[in-house]
Amino acid sequence: MNTETQRKWWLAGLFSYLVPGLGQVYSGQLVKGLLMHIGLTLWGGVLFGILFPLLHQPVTPAIVLRFFVLLIISVLLHWAIIIEAIRKAWKRRKSSFAPQAYNRWFVYLIVIALFSLINVIETHAIRTCVIRPFRIPTASMESTLRAGDMLISNLLYFSTHNPERGDVVIFHPPNQPNAYFIKRIIGLPGDSIEIRGSDVLINGNVVDEPYVLSGSDHPLRDNFEAVQIPMQHYFVLGDNRNNSRDSRDFGPIPRNQIVGKPMFVYFSSVHGRTLFHRLFAIRFGRIGRIIR
Repeated sequence: MNTETQRKWWLAGLFSYLVPGLGQVYSGQLVKGLLMHIGLTLWGGVLFGILFPLLHQPVTPAIVLRFFVLLIISVLLHWAIIIEAIRKAWKRRKSSFAPQAYNRWFVYLIVIALFSLINVIETHAIRTCVIRPFRIPTASMESTLRAGDMLISNLLYFSTHNPERGDVVIFHPPNQPNAYFIKRIIGLPGDSIEIRGSDVLINGNVVDEPYVLSGSDHPLRDNFEAVQIPMQHYFVLGDNRNNSRDSRDFGPIPRNQIVGKPMFVYFSSVHGRTLFHRLFAIRFGRIGRIIR
């Protein structure tokens, strides 16, 4: 028997992992593979149609639950296609197979390369305009966000909403167009802001800030002379005031530099260790936490 006519189960699974349905095509099921690929593509359109209106709403536990459910469904659909490709190839692993014109290595290579290019373009568009994951590298927003938190950010929210006092936002700091900072809006356009020790005064009134990391281990001693925030600018501070680079350093940020709003933590582990250690230091209690 010509070994080149045999179907390898692991190769079928790999093909359908890289391009859903390609493993079926590899095993001689051209129509089935195309239908599976088209079906998963259509599901992607349905998924976007469901998520798009949710991204224009304030995040709630119900919205977070929908995100996780839809993600799980998408993963299960893809793995169902992979397992089916493996099953079919396993049944044919010792039987002869008459390759068709499309069962050539260069055809698979072209399809994988084309699909990978499309996937890169789609991923870039989504990460630039719709949603984007971030990993928190520092403690500047503790205890709201901890180093090692991985979160989903909404890049559409501020296209239909104005930033409000208390919002946690993602923005480009002045003169760093490629950097992303995450801080909390404290002052709005036209406000007068002043800091006296642990108190932030907006238009002469002390602001209640239950989110600020404080206490005997984190005494807040800071002074910032009163300034008026220009129009279309916002004054941002980190919740961990003693360990944050924010508007006290680079001034108010322009409205057009605010690019997104963090939604929820989708994964969290101890920051700064090896991958092996992080897998055994998962903070399960933070997964799904809404960022406020």
